[in-house]
Amino acid sequence: MKNKNLRIKILFIAAPVALFFGALAVYSTKMAFASDPELSAKVEKAVNQRYGTNYFRFNVQSEGKTLTYLSEVHRFSTETDAISLKVVNADVKINKGIEDKIIVRAEGAGTEKLLNVRWSDKELSIEQNEHHSERLTIEVTVPKAYRNELSLKTVSGEVKIKDMRFANVEIKSVSADIELKNVDQSSLKIETISGGVDLKLSGAADDYNFELKSLSGAIKNQHKAAKNGPKLVKISTISGDLEIE
Repeated sequence: MKNKNLRIKILFIAAPVALFFGALAVYSTKMAFASDPELSAKVEKAVNQRYGTNYFRFNVQSEGKTLTYLSEVHRFSTETDAISLKVVNADVKINKGIEDKIIVRAEGAGTEKLLNVRWSDKELSIEQNEHHSERLTIEVTVPKAYRNELSLKTVSGEVKIKDMRFANVEIKSVSADIELKNVDQSSLKIETISGGVDLKLSGAADDYNFELKSLSGAIKNQHKAAKNGPKLVKISTISGDLEIE
């Protein structure tokens, strides 16, 4: 009986306290919005800049063994001035999408998180997790309206970019094969050691200013050796072959 009475007393004390702090939180929120009329827009913008991240884990049977794979999907606002990728061992695809979001998809074997993805000061930074050494597949889908910066640093794998328009593109690689098809930009700079470069331009030869260097690799440029165009194409390689159509 004493315990029952004690519980009733605690309930009578706790209920008003909870109501008080609830009312205080509501009042504080109202005062914050009243003192800053743009607060609602700021909150909405902060929420919309990153739409969400999904993680999926699944098993695959291969040669009598069970392999664990991880898949990640990240969604971001189009209010992004630059996209930066830093990977070690990955196949990277960058394509034009139909949604109004930047979508980053990654898949690879193992249980460690695949990517470290950050959105700060209107720059989207995508990095391969240093604890994940297995080869990844990364696909970045960019809205058609995106016209800003792209930078990519990779060691090995493949890089494929198709049907995109950027302000500036910069790619640095050790041994990755790089393929760009129907990509338009004001400036394109590619540095690689042994990876091949296959470039299919979308404009006329007079649109470009070519600066091509290779120590031992072959260079094939089907465009005229234009030098006065407004769009810079600067590619240097040590032993990789370079082909431009």
